[in-house]
Amino acid sequence: MDTPASLQTSLMVAMNGFSAADKNARALSGMIPLMIN
Repeated sequence: MDTPASLQTSLMVAMNGFSAADKNARALSGMIPLMIN
């Protein structure tokens, strides 16, 4: 099964977006308790 290069690129961009969102979520979850206290 051949994967078009554009599909591979968009998949990599999606993965990068997910990892960035994960880092943002971790940073937010670390900051929320500080805001509450």
